Amino acid sequence: MKKLLIALALTLSAGLLFAAGINLADRSSSSNTESTNSSKPKGSGAKLSFTTIDLNGKSVDASSIFSKNKITMINVWATYCGPCISEMPDLAKLNAEYKSKGVEIIGVVSDINANSRNKASSIVSKTGANYTHLVPCNAMKFLYDIDAVPTTIFVDSEGRQIGKAYVGSRSKSDWKRIIDSLLK
Repeated sequence: MKKLLIALALTLSAGLLFAAGINLADRSSSSNTESTNSSKPKGSGAKLSFTTIDLNGKSVDASSIFSKNKITMINVWATYCGPCISEMPDLAKLNAEYKSKGVEIIGVVSDINANSRNKASSIVSKTGANYTHLVPCNAMKFLYDIDAVPTTIFVDSEGRQIGKAYVGSRSKSDWKRIIDSLLK
């Protein structure tokens, strides 16, 4: 009887977590992709503003990345996350394909700090994910809203989020469809 009660409790807990996961994935911020200049998508909400380092230890200011792009795709990943690592080669290809259209992909490695970059650097090297990867910092307030990895958000040239957060990995063709819709 005790085993049955434990199994029932675990099943109910898993069901609740699954339902919560669906709700988390459906979260979205208000989207406003219209603007007076149709070549630049416009986001909404507070601007993302931070200065951190990349995996090579080089200082990176968010505004210097965002301002040179129509859209920046921020992919938050972790070194323990299989789906995160699996999609990285496709993200590298997309970064190369969309660079000329004003789209850049950056990664934020959620489970490292300035002193533990080696594992992330090794993963980036093995996957060919040769786009910029950042070390998280306290000023990255958007990370507080992320409950699972990978999570991807898009920001405009001013650092304002465009559309919703995408929880989970996607295929290259799915990301292309999403990026193309944001560029319209």
